[in-house]
Parts: sequence; C-alpha cells; structure tokens
Amino acid sequence: MHFELLANELLFDVFEYLSFVDLLNGFQNLNNRFDNLIVDYCQTCQSLDFRLISKENLNFFRRRYLPSVVDHIENIYLSDSDRNPYEIDLFLSRLYPIYRFTNLKSISLESLYSIDKLKRLLNDLKQIPTLNSLKLIESYLENDPKKLVEIMNQIWSLENLQDCYLDFSFSSKSYFIVSTIFSCSIENLTIKGFQCSFEELAFLYEHTPNLKSLSIELTSSFDDDQSKLLLIPTLTQLNLKTSVSADFIVSLLKKTPCLNQLTIQTKNVYISGNKWQLIIENYLFYLQKFDFQMEFSSETDEHQEELDRIVKSFENSFWIEQRQWFIRCFSFKQNDLYFYNVHSLPFHFKHFNINFNENFSCKSTVPTDEQSSFKYNYVQNLDCSYSIVDSLCLPKFQFENVQNLTLSIGSEMNLFEFVKCRYENLRSVSIRIVDYLYQHEQIQQIQSILDQSPNLFHLAFTFWQRNFSKTKKVNSLFHFHW
Repeated sequence: MHFELLANELLFDVFEYLSFVDLLNGFQNLNNRFDNLIVDYCQTCQSLDFRLISKENLNFFRRRYLPSVVDHIENIYLSDSDRNPYEIDLFLSRLYPIYRFTNLKSISLESLYSIDKLKRLLNDLKQIPTLNSLKLIESYLENDPKKLVEIMNQIWSLENLQDCYLDFSFSSKSYFIVSTIFSCSIENLTIKGFQCSFEELAFLYEHTPNLKSLSIELTSSFDDDQSKLLLIPTLTQLNLKTSVSADFIVSLLKKTPCLNQLTIQTKNVYISGNKWQLIIENYLFYLQKFDFQMEFSSETDEHQEELDRIVKSFENSFWIEQRQWFIRCFSFKQNDLYFYNVHSLPFHFKHFNINFNENFSCKSTVPTDEQSSFKYNYVQNLDCSYSIVDSLCLPKFQFENVQNLTLSIGSEMNLFEFVKCRYENLRSVSIRIVDYLYQHEQIQQIQSILDQSPNLFHLAFTFWQRNFSKTKKVNSLFHFHW
C-alpha cells in the first residue's frame, strides 16, 4: 500500500509522532494535498519548537503556515544558538512580532546575547495577557547592573506570570539584581548564574510575596544580616545550591517551616545525618521529599574511618525506618586530599563527578547495596576520571541519560568496567589522556564509545599524540577541538 493512499485521519496520526521540524522537512512541497494537510494539522498544534529548524524553513513557515496558526499557539521555543543564529530577530520584525501570538501561555528563549533584544521581547510579551510562563535559558548577557534592573522590572511587571526561569551567564561573578517592582503573580522562580545573599533573598521575597517554589544559589558575606530574612510561610519547595556554613543553612531553613520538598547541594560544607535529623524534626515539620548532595575534602589519614562515621550518622531509625531515606558516600584521594561525596538515593541531580583510583571507597545505607541503587538516570553531565584500580571490586554505576561526558584516563583499565552509559544520548565528549603508556588500548576503547554515539555534536581531546588517525570518522560530528 502506498503511503499517499492513507486517509487524512491516519496521516494526522502519523504526524503526531513527528517533531514540527521533521514534519516540514519530510512533507512540505511534495504536492498540494500534503501542503494543505500540513496547514490543517498546524491549526491543531498548540506548541512550536524552532530550535532545530533552518532559517530557510523558518522563513517558509512564517509565510505559508503562521498566519493560520498564530492565534492557536500556546507554547513557543526560540533560540539564537550557533545552529540558528538571529532566529529570535524574526519574531521582533514587523511582519509577525511575538505579540501577535495572542493566546501564548509559555515562551522559552535560548542563547540570547543581547540585553537590548531581551528588552524588546519583554515589551512585546507585556502585550500578551495570557502569558504565565517565561524561560530564559543559557542567556549570555552583559553584566550591567543598571540594565539588569530594567530587565528584572520588566519581568516582574508581566501581570499574569506564574512560572519564571532565569538562566544567565556572565564573564564575571554576578550577584542577583532584585526587581524594584512587586509581583503578586510569580509563584515558581528559578535563578541560575547569579549568587544571592541573605539580604538579597529577603528583598526578593519582599517583592515576590507569593513564592511557592524557589531555586537559587545562596552565598554569604561578612556583613550579611540573617535577621533581615523574615518568615517565608508560602514556600513549599526549595532548591538550594550553596557553599555557606551549616549555621547559615539552618538560619534559612528556620524561616521556611512549610517546606514539603527540599533539594540542596553544598560545596565544602558537611552536615551529618544526626544534625540533619535535628533540623528536620525541629523546623521542617512538613518535609516529605529530601534530596541532597554534599561535596567536601579532608586532610585526615583516617580515610576509611571517616567514611564509616559519615555513613553511620545516616543509619539510625529516623533515616532507615521512619523516613526510608537512603544515602551513599564515596571518596577518593587527589593531590594529598581526600574528597567525599555524600548524596541521597535515588540521585536526582544533573551533574555527577567521580574519580576511580586506588584510594576509591564506596559505602551506602541501602540494604545489601543492591545493584538498582547504582542507577543514576537523572545525570546529564558526567565527569569521570580513571587511574589504576586493579584492586577494586565495585558494582557498575549506570548512567542512562548522559548528554555531556568528560573522561580523564590515566591507565590501561577498561573504561566500561565500572561505568555503563547509553551512548546514543551523547551530544558532547571531552577526553583527557594523562598516561601515554597505554594509548593503544585507550584509543580502542574511545573508538568503541564513538561507534555507539550517533548523535555526537562536539568532540574534544587534550594531551593527545599525533596518531589519532587510528580512530575512525564520526559521521555525526559537527565540532572538533584538538
């Protein structure tokens, strides 16, 4: 049976399995019937994702299809990345500016490089009363406090905005610029790229009094006045990344008594299981979900004893029987220091760093430490180092969704001995060779990774010799750094 003989209803069912970009690439300009079918199908669509569309196809879509669907679209994703530069400019033009999407509820903007462009977009978005979700993803903006205040004020002025995701990157450290405008609509707020002090956090909550969910990086300074932070009774979800002291963390959690979900990542800070128990029992009466990762270092030579003390503090009845919360702790030696990673299970973070060497140790509170507990399926960015570990006998760590892999290799060991990945999801691989003695074996193993990575976009090598010709061509590769 020929595909074209299928009824329109069946073709619509087929279209639902395709992305918008694939639909255009596969069926536009075949004949009048399919062109009309695409028009009819687009009128039923509520979401448009333009991240992977070419400029030519985007211009064609604007001319051919957009007039008939602009009133139906509720969600749109635009990008100014290397793959589609100046895409956002097309929606600032007079022909079809973004404010013509009169029923738009959600917009995601990726890889913005211009504050002025963002200001123009926000002015247009202010004309859309239905908008309730705004995401600014990987935006590389000028660190200009005056302009950033204007940006924040524009965002906080969006009348019905409920969900706000701000992911900024700057050339230097930047502290959060709080809006001077009050927003009673924003309930869910994620802030990345900024550091926020206690004083700024207090100011933020003052101008966003109905916050229910907050994700932020907290820092401290000598003049921080913890007393300025008032009670935050509306907050039920907190995602915190910080390197402040344990006392500062406790001071904050005292102000959030209604939390039912807490996610926290700490650097150079360790809070024992016993102390966490006291915090939860005394201040967090409604806490139901608790995810954490604590990374710190120690100069102690009592490496195994320290590991045992850490794990034991999470082994009482509160953790195991009442809450059924389990943890894992692993450690390794590097540059005369022992590094520790203590985290909850299952692991719910996107970034993971592990170093397999002769000093690697691992222990958990999971009964028998069953193999299923070694699945780290939330991890998207994996930094893995290998050196001589002949004496180790460990379960295999499993990573099903890694997109960005960094490998540091220093021995002849099998790369797959302790780590299992689904390489078809890989977008970026960075490899560092630190020992040339076993280069032939390493090349063979690296080639195996490349053979299993059909969607690889970026590949980088460091400390590499000239015999790279031993590896085969990677057909999907777009970026290559030597």
